[in-house]
Amino acid sequence: MLSIKQIVLYTGCLGMLVILAACDEKEDPYQGFSNLVAERHELRKSIAKERQGEKAQSQDAEATKEVKTEKPTAVVYERQIEITDAASGKPLAKGVAYLNKEGKITRIRIYNQ
Repeated sequence: MLSIKQIVLYTGCLGMLVILAACDEKEDPYQGFSNLVAERHELRKSIAKERQGEKAQSQDAEATKEVKTEKPTAVVYERQIEITDAASGKPLAKGVAYLNKEGKITRIRIYNQ
């Protein structure tokens, strides 16, 4: 005769089989997703290899390339400036702005009040 433990196990197994049989095989909404992921992974690998090759080539090119340095532009004009707070209009500091021929500021020297 079957013990209570065996009856419970058989009933549990029978219940699991009923549940599995009740599940119908619906069409997979993500068909081919794993293939897309694998292709993307391979593409990322190939891009990484290309970038490593480009880095090696650019490092070789940088080693042989001469470095150009810009000559400092000559200071043509000096202007006295006053730095003020935009909200209150209170003067914060005074200084001198050095301008080049195009009128661009090349350097600013600030003096505290």
